[in-house]
Amino acid sequence: MRAASTDEVRDLRAQARDLKEVVAEQTLEMRLLKKSMIGDGGGEE
Repeated sequence: MRAASTDEVRDLRAQARDLKEVVAEQTLEMRLLKKSMIGDGGGEE
């Protein structure tokens, strides 16, 4: 095993940040869709 370089650590942190942003956006979208289904009488899943 070897230690990660500074550039590798920076890249991994950027990737993690981007993935967290995607998860947050998807979570928000799912919540909005669920609320709209409930508001439209579509039922809950």
